[in-house]
Amino acid sequence: MKKHILLFTTLTLLASACQNQLDLGFEHDPECLVMNALLNTNDENHSVYMSLSRFEGTLEVEDAQLRCYINGTAVAEAEYVAPSYKPSYYSLTNSQYRFTARIRPGDEVRLEATRGSLRASATVVVPQAAAITAVDTTFVEKSPYFTNREDGEGALACRLKLQDIPGQSNCYRLVTYYDYSNRFYDYTYREKIGFGYLQDPILKDRFVPEQKKGNDLAALFFMSRPNSYCTFRDGDFADGTAEVEIHIPEQYYNAPAEPDPDNRITRKFEYVLLSITQDEYDYLGQVDKSLNASSHLGRLEEPIRIPTNVEGGLGFVSVASAATLSLTYDD
Repeated sequence: MKKHILLFTTLTLLASACQNQLDLGFEHDPECLVMNALLNTNDENHSVYMSLSRFEGTLEVEDAQLRCYINGTAVAEAEYVAPSYKPSYYSLTNSQYRFTARIRPGDEVRLEATRGSLRASATVVVPQAAAITAVDTTFVEKSPYFTNREDGEGALACRLKLQDIPGQSNCYRLVTYYDYSNRFYDYTYREKIGFGYLQDPILKDRFVPEQKKGNDLAALFFMSRPNSYCTFRDGDFADGTAEVEIHIPEQYYNAPAEPDPDNRITRKFEYVLLSITQDEYDYLGQVDKSLNASSHLGRLEEPIRIPTNVEGGLGFVSVASAATLSLTYDD
């Protein structure tokens, strides 16, 4: 009986302790600039996202000054990009700034932002570029990535040959773009497309297969960790080459029902291998982890640490080197 009384008393004390309120206040509302940007050498038009961090949340910043320095020389001043739509019932928490500059592998890139008395800056050395040396494609009628999809289960299987940067440990990210051009209607568009890759032994990297469902406690720890950004390391092919396979959904390459004798329609896939820093690899991994943790209610998860490399503020800035290979075909 004494044990039960002791346990009840302990629980009562714990419950009352949890009800104590702690007052947290500041004489002055702390403010700092937040700056985020994932740039790469494949583009000359670059976007930086900024906001003002305050105790109660983040606010958009329309009047900041943002400059880009390459190897110590000022090369561009960013301009604020007004959003095409502003919601009526809530405030935006991010502002886009855009500048034009040619960035090359090995450059030292520095972004400096000011707003009144607030200062924030970030310096990044651009890694060297790897290479995509070949691509081989074949049609797959039933792809394991697109089972039971309403728009088709087929896929264009693309086998890419990658060349590692020798003499160092490297991190990469694979991205694919789709370009469509119709010369008859003078219409073109370009989009970044998703693809299946988590069955490839190199590209799956962080991915852990999902365990059996049910009350198994292990399932709480070993549920799928997505690798949404297709980031991977060169541990399995250091200083050499690797062949990886991705599957592109069939709606991107299906030919029209009637052939076009004038070849007015052109489709192009652009495969981009980004050489990224270890910091960017870690950053994208933590973003993935945070998204995955929020999608699995009740999952036990260690603390999520989002890296920051912005001095005087918050955020993350990185520049990747791009190696590209294109595959073009006409209908």
